[in-house]
Amino acid sequence: MMVFAISSFAFAANSSLPVKAESQVALVKSYNKIKLYYVSDESGTVKVRIIDQKGILLGEFKVFKTEGFYRSINMSGLKSGIYTFEIEDANGTIIEKVNYNKEELIPLKTSIYKLKDQGKYSLQVVNKTGTPVEVKIYDMNGTVLFVEKHDKSFTRKYDLSQLDGEATFSVKSDIYSAYHVVEH
Repeated sequence: MMVFAISSFAFAANSSLPVKAESQVALVKSYNKIKLYYVSDESGTVKVRIIDQKGILLGEFKVFKTEGFYRSINMSGLKSGIYTFEIEDANGTIIEKVNYNKEELIPLKTSIYKLKDQGKYSLQVVNKTGTPVEVKIYDMNGTVLFVEKHDKSFTRKYDLSQLDGEATFSVKSDIYSAYHVVEH
């Protein structure tokens, strides 16, 4: 997860120079979203524009009478690339660029391989969700044969040689589910 933050300058309160209000912006890349956090010293209208790398305006919105807000922006339909966020308020315009890479943000990848040994399988889980993953194995009647939880990526071998028919591997996290049916 990358965090980008920018802040305009402010003068000390006891200075003879005027105090300039301060605005802060943070953009956080998350699974198929960009989380935009905005905070300002004074209440006002904030205009946000999102522009792709070709300069095309993809969207804009305004937030009225605010000193701060959070907005989750869905990026799932967009291609990988550099996106510009322009955040304009009474203090000026803050420009942030985010390199959105879909491949980087795939939350959970699962792969299952049949091993040469009869009835044995290898399950590989690449977990970038930050949340626990639960693995369950069911027989063809829906009976749970095995359950375990993992907090990070793993590879594990399973011996299903004593099982007749097919089995289903279920891999779930808070935001992702995958099912693999194997038959031997």
